[in-house]
Amino acid sequence: MERISGVPLEYQRRFLLKGFGPEKGKIKAVDELRKVVHFRRLNLTHEPYSVSGPFDLIFCRNVLIYFQWETKIKVVDSLGKYLTPNGYLFLGHAESLHSVADKLQNVEPRSLQTSKAPLIRTAALCILQRRDRPVKD
Repeated sequence: MERISGVPLEYQRRFLLKGFGPEKGKIKAVDELRKVVHFRRLNLTHEPYSVSGPFDLIFCRNVLIYFQWETKIKVVDSLGKYLTPNGYLFLGHAESLHSVADKLQNVEPRSLQTSKAPLIRTAALCILQRRDRPVKD
């Protein structure tokens, strides 16, 4: 319950179910949300991944910091292939990707983005968006 304190009440009421009885103090997402959210363990260094996309959002937080530079490039490129044209890749705030993703572009400082879609303020995330247009110099 403490973890959702920053989630607006409107979203809590619409998308979260609060437990009662032995489940008191716990929450779970409504079926509508659980049908579209998937959690998977993947070996990010081996494609193809066992998922079917494309995805609007991919969260891969605090993973790339453990990879060598060349592997980071490969993984970010691979994840980008699974995004919709205006999809976003969310990474941890400590993951620096300067000049790593040529198919993705910055959305916010320390992030990358694809095109026109503006993004709401982010908190401690590196956010990348798929780039469908060639990079301009």
